Amino acid sequence: MRQSNSLFLFLSFSFFIGFHFSCQQGPSNLSLSPIFSDHMVLQQEEHVPIWGTAAPYTKISIEGSWGSLVGAKANSEGQWDTEMLMPSAGGPFELNINTNDTTITIKDVMAGEVWLCSGQSNMEMPLEGWLPKDSITNSATEIADANYPRIRMFTVKRALDIVPITEYTGSWKVCNTDNAGDFSATAYFFGKSLHQKLNVPIGLIHTSWGGTPAEAWTEGNHLTSLKDYMNVMQKLEQAQPQREALNDWLSKREVIDLSKLPEENQWDNLDFKDEGLVSGRIVENTLTNMTLPVMWEQAKVGMDAFDGAVLFRKEVTIPNAFLNQELTLELGAIDDMDETYFNGVKVGGMMGIGHWNTKRVYTIPKELTSKNKNLLAIRVVDNGGGGGFGGTKGSMSLYVKGQNESLNLGGQGWNYLPTAEYAKDKFYLYGGTVADFQNRPQVDMELNAHTPTVLYNAMIAPLVPYAIKGAIWYQGESNVKRDKQYEKLFPKMIESWRSVWNQGDFPFYFVQIAPYNYGDSNAIASAQLRDAQRKTLSVANTGMAVTLDIGNTNNIHPANKKDVGERLALWAMAKDYKQTDMMYSGPLYNGMKIERYNIRLSFQFADGLNSKGKALTGFEIAGANGLFLNANAVIEGNEVIVTNAQIANPIHVRYAFKNSSTASLFNGAGLPASSFSTEE
Repeated sequence: MRQSNSLFLFLSFSFFIGFHFSCQQGPSNLSLSPIFSDHMVLQQEEHVPIWGTAAPYTKISIEGSWGSLVGAKANSEGQWDTEMLMPSAGGPFELNINTNDTTITIKDVMAGEVWLCSGQSNMEMPLEGWLPKDSITNSATEIADANYPRIRMFTVKRALDIVPITEYTGSWKVCNTDNAGDFSATAYFFGKSLHQKLNVPIGLIHTSWGGTPAEAWTEGNHLTSLKDYMNVMQKLEQAQPQREALNDWLSKREVIDLSKLPEENQWDNLDFKDEGLVSGRIVENTLTNMTLPVMWEQAKVGMDAFDGAVLFRKEVTIPNAFLNQELTLELGAIDDMDETYFNGVKVGGMMGIGHWNTKRVYTIPKELTSKNKNLLAIRVVDNGGGGGFGGTKGSMSLYVKGQNESLNLGGQGWNYLPTAEYAKDKFYLYGGTVADFQNRPQVDMELNAHTPTVLYNAMIAPLVPYAIKGAIWYQGESNVKRDKQYEKLFPKMIESWRSVWNQGDFPFYFVQIAPYNYGDSNAIASAQLRDAQRKTLSVANTGMAVTLDIGNTNNIHPANKKDVGERLALWAMAKDYKQTDMMYSGPLYNGMKIERYNIRLSFQFADGLNSKGKALTGFEIAGANGLFLNANAVIEGNEVIVTNAQIANPIHVRYAFKNSSTASLFNGAGLPASSFSTEE
């Protein structure tokens, strides 16, 4: 009887849907949010939201091959959403979304565990690294072995906006040797660890941007509640009409849409309509000058928020000894990409992601060096963050190999013109004259990746409410020197994400920033930021991976991302997947007791407290005057006793509290203790 009733209900529903579709008029214009695409992972055993657009009042049916069927209806603005119950981990499945005239089929869908992965450059840093300076330990071997077809990776392309938007660009990829190299290393190692331990499909949604502060990732209403950000939020609101005018102007420009180009060569042969400037056919004597090398955000020329293409030109007079000789051209590192021309002929270039810190060395063939006066043109393309020339004085030169003489190209004499603006995976072409650029509508408050809320608006909000298990986060370096502010800001950011997702206090695990010499190894600014992160553990359902033992004090991008990802996974395994038999955190300061001349420290996660056979270092102790001195520290059971003979009445202790401090205290699982100060 139950089977017959089920069949009757199914046939009745099918008849209703079919009858309605037969009566609908006009095209349905059905579409889905980009994250609903082939190879996606949907959170297992949850009612997962699915949404998109269609013609107003269109009815939609959504059918999963696992045996689920639901309906939806577009509202008056053409938006629709529904929820669908997912089975336990498995797949591959298919998802069919139907209207009267359109069927969208999403193939190779998995049910599994979905995690959001976000932050700044240490989260963004890919498994292949940013060579030659920033490498990932054992990168080549890891990439060669990265064949995990049930791990799926989605990267949100960089974007920013003044208000929350729904548009974004990204696609799911199956984890294999071809795809893993350009995906976040930290996220990859986190997902790999979960996959190997749980044996279920893992979906990793990566959305990060190097060099960005936490306020850029925080929802606007929550940010407005913090006094430090009230004024800037008011200015953003006042600037919105100007941004709308600019967007209207840009919409009338010729566009290069990267999302419409094949991903493997989308940066090749882009035409910015500036050939006349490159060749010298268009002289443009009114071009503005800039002294190189410099990042244009620091050049104080009104481009502190500009992303796009800028053409730099210089008339180069070469000495007679260089005539009819093959020359070597050095330009230093260029952020992000370049195409370089000598007398209108392309002599080199690096287009594509990952070249921002690579020194440019190009060869100029001797057939181009027959005259003393020559035009050197460099088109610099910046797709987010800093743009321009990152070299030092003397890094731009021209010379003949084997000769001592060289021509310094740095300094004055360079003119420049922005020729295209980049936003949301599109280049909006200004044209090749000064007048084109000058017609751009003025905006009192230009946006950049540091502007509060703009990354939340364009790289987090569009993903809501895609069902996730939780989030991992690696950020903080850009908030160093603002630790007291971060103590309030970071919890507020977490709260803002949880509020809009409406999934309760979903797991949020973050990385404590690694030791690094921020210009003064004995200063404490980054240690104060680490302590602000430690205090964030008071927020419900959070966890922190400590990196004091795997940092690099000379490189802000440490190479060991494997331990970072695996330490984040320990928190998830213990807290969310009930693997209670493991130690998942290093020692965390829990309290102190003053014992006349000594201070006794207690810790959480302190079983097997040890110093790996070496003396404890990094402990400091202070008396009433607040002056911290190096201290003697010894382990007694699961506690540490700290003293200094010069301080008779100690009141505070701190540990690993310098920019370049490294770990000396561990628990039995080999996990390092967090830096801390007993001062509150």
